[in-house]
Amino acid sequence: MKKTFFITLSISLLFYSCKENIEKKTIPKEPQRKEEFVLKKDTIISTKLEYSLLDNDVDVKNIQFQLDDVTSGFMPKVETQIYPRNKKNKNFVHYTLIKYPKEQERLKQSELQGMLIVYDSVDPYHYGTDTEEFMDIYLSGEEIYIYDNQVKVGMHYKDVIKNFGNNFTKVDSTIIYKKDNRTALFKIKDSIVTRIRIGKFRNDLNTEEILNNNLW
Repeated sequence: MKKTFFITLSISLLFYSCKENIEKKTIPKEPQRKEEFVLKKDTIISTKLEYSLLDNDVDVKNIQFQLDDVTSGFMPKVETQIYPRNKKNKNFVHYTLIKYPKEQERLKQSELQGMLIVYDSVDPYHYGTDTEEFMDIYLSGEEIYIYDNQVKVGMHYKDVIKNFGNNFTKVDSTIIYKKDNRTALFKIKDSIVTRIRIGKFRNDLNTEEILNNNLW
């Protein structure tokens, strides 16, 4: 009787072990994450028109308020050819954006956060005026926020899509939005924004000229 019992038990255990192995082998592979799929697409994701932060200009005064220091000067005319031609003069001003890191972060973070470019049709021969018009901004540091603190270097690319919509194209690791004469570029690495450039450029300007610009 004992012998029969052990034989039956052994068969049962063998059957259970075989069944478990079969079930493990038939588990389907985990599907590719949606965010990885989006970042690998090289075509327009959607043509649906949605409200976008790109409908608005970047607030020049808000950026200047965040800075610890700044250097400024007039841009060489050759570097202003990417901007709209309907300006009365070519006196564009660039501001180098400086934010001093905290004491414990000074070895890790750069003071240089990016560059802001403005145009002033009212008082074009001075800078730091109240009539400056936003033209272009490049950000590489994480300390400057734009669009009411909704956009910054270091944000997740899903938040970019949330704020700017689905109507974008992708070149290599850069997501590109275009609306009227405004263009926004977001450099993505491991789903995180590492560089931002938003500007008002000529309508006939090829995106490649912006991507090949020394600011990108």
